[in-house]
Amino acid sequence: MLPYLDKGKEKGYKIEVIPFIDAEGKAPARSYLGNGAAIPAGAKNPERTMMALDLIMSEQSYNYLAYFGIEGKNYTLDADGKLALPEDVTAEENTYPIDGAGFWFTDKRQFPAYASWSDDYLELMNESEKMLYMPTLVTLNMNFDDLKAETAALENVRMQYLFPLQFGAVKDIDEAFSAYLEKAKAAGWQKVKDEAVKQIDEYFQGK
Repeated sequence: MLPYLDKGKEKGYKIEVIPFIDAEGKAPARSYLGNGAAIPAGAKNPERTMMALDLIMSEQSYNYLAYFGIEGKNYTLDADGKLALPEDVTAEENTYPIDGAGFWFTDKRQFPAYASWSDDYLELMNESEKMLYMPTLVTLNMNFDDLKAETAALENVRMQYLFPLQFGAVKDIDEAFSAYLEKAKAAGWQKVKDEAVKQIDEYFQGK
């Protein structure tokens, strides 16, 4: 979020970040498998590679270097320990943008607060873990290889009709929802649902 908050601050905007939560104020946590790393079977030194990955993921100085760049050049820590851009360096001019190496191998629990965070956003970050819950089917990997055409069509429907509805970008909610259902059914929603129910039943039988 830092580049967006910094850019907004530079332009004089007041940015509000709204959590994507349900009516009960909750949001599903993502599986830890989504943050996994793999070492090729043919790696010459898999043990050393694992040691390096472990160091990058667990040692704070490596975390900061991989995610923020070089202190004093790409980022600074102010008197309150909050992370900011160096003086006279803008988000566009930063030679190593925040998240420049990707987010997958860093431990964000070690990260400091950002100086550009508003009080509302800082409060949101501090409260975010309380909003999360672990979905019952988080470890289930669905297999829709036999329904590739249907799943591709449903993904297009989701992007075109469901996303605007979820983000409140429609004028008539009932009309937009009806249009989404109509398009989803035509795309093969029932076939995908039946296969999903079948796999879910098998998943619970094996638990």
